[in-house]
Amino acid sequence: MPGADVTLDVNGAAETVLEATGGRGADVVLDFVGENGTPALAIEIVRQGGTYLIVGYGGELQVLTMLLILKEATIIGNLVGSYGDLSELIALAAAATSSCTPSNTTSKLHRRPSTTSTTGVSTAVRC
Repeated sequence: MPGADVTLDVNGAAETVLEATGGRGADVVLDFVGENGTPALAIEIVRQGGTYLIVGYGGELQVLTMLLILKEATIIGNLVGSYGDLSELIALAAAATSSCTPSNTTSKLHRRPSTTSTTGVSTAVRC
């Protein structure tokens, strides 16, 4: 079954990802938020040679070029759907009355049994 092997709360996420991956970091980071610190977190938790995929937007990505070079990481921006879909999404977001806040659970790491993953742990940050 496809999906993330691990999901985690934003608070303490970097330490949790590094712990879950034996200090290696995430192979791929999918950032559906793109603001409020998620770009910096993504750069911190992506493994050497890993990929950071940005879907969400509204924030700012500031990265030391030396860090990017040393990590040999790839950063890719993604536009998902049509421009009509994007317009509808923006209207929906503008009409939303609630905001995304980190959940206050005691367990930061939620592991899903994996039947296909043998190479490591994929992660998803949720709020």
